[in-house]
Parts: sequence; C-alpha cells; structure tokens
Amino acid sequence: MTKDAKIWGIKPTFEDARGSIYDVLEGDRIKHVGILISEAKSIRGNHYHKKATQWTYVVDGKIIIYIKQLDENSRIKKIEMNPGDIVELPPMTIHAIEALERSTLLVLTDQPRVNNGYEYDTFRIKIA
Repeated sequence: MTKDAKIWGIKPTFEDARGSIYDVLEGDRIKHVGILISEAKSIRGNHYHKKATQWTYVVDGKIIIYIKQLDENSRIKKIEMNPGDIVELPPMTIHAIEALERSTLLVLTDQPRVNNGYEYDTFRIKIA
C-alpha cells in the first residue's frame, strides 16, 4: 500500500507591520534542500523514488504537477500549484512538473543526495 501525495497551501504563522513568517515544514527529517528554477513550458521529473519522500514548495510562478502511483491501474492526477502551495510526494509516487511560467521551487527530501544518492534512488517513467 502506498501513501497518496498531499497538497496544501502555506499560510503565515505570524504577521505584523514588519512582514510575515511562514512555517513550511515542521517535525520532518530533511536531509536535502534544493532550489529548482524552471523556464516556462519546461517539464521536469518524470520519475519516482523508492526511498525518498520529496516536498516541493512553489516560491514563485505557476506549475502543474502530474502525480501517479506505480500501480498500473492508477490514473494520472493533474494539479495546478501556485506560490505558497506545497506537495508531499511519498516514495513510489511518479511525478512530473510542468512550468506554466518561469517558476522557482524549493525541493526538500528526507534522503541525502550526495555521493550519487539522487541517481541511486531515482527511477524514470514518463507521465507528462
């Protein structure tokens, strides 16, 4: 049994005249943080991870995320994401990201990516 991907919007936890504070994730064991900049009309991903959970937070821009479970009978979900939205992609979730406009994403994982860790846990399957 696999867990489903979860998407939610991040709201400020505190605001005053100086600005806002946003808590993106709390209580998770993050081992990698990356910034992904995608040009308009580009598609990235088309893969899944056997071990890693990945969180993708939209800093700016607009994307469509395509999500599918490895089960052959599952259908591809197509979800539009905007700044402040985050998606949690559990292991064994095929995912692809299409940038509708130039977009900046924060990508966090619970598995390290050093020493070829990314390629070791990345399996390519085209869904978008």
